[in-house]
Amino acid sequence: MPDAFNYLINSENVLLSPHVAGWTVESKERLSQTIVDKIKAKFC
Repeated sequence: MPDAFNYLINSENVLLSPHVAGWTVESKERLSQTIVDKIKAKFC
C-alpha cells in the first residue's frame, strides 16, 4: 500500500468512508436501463 494511504489510515483526524455516489435511485435506474439496452442490442 502506498505510504500516503497508510498515513491517512493511521491519522486520527481523517474519516474514511466508501464511495457512495452509485447508491442513488437515479444511478440504479440508469444502470438498469443500460443493462436492458445491452440485452436488447444483443438479442433484438
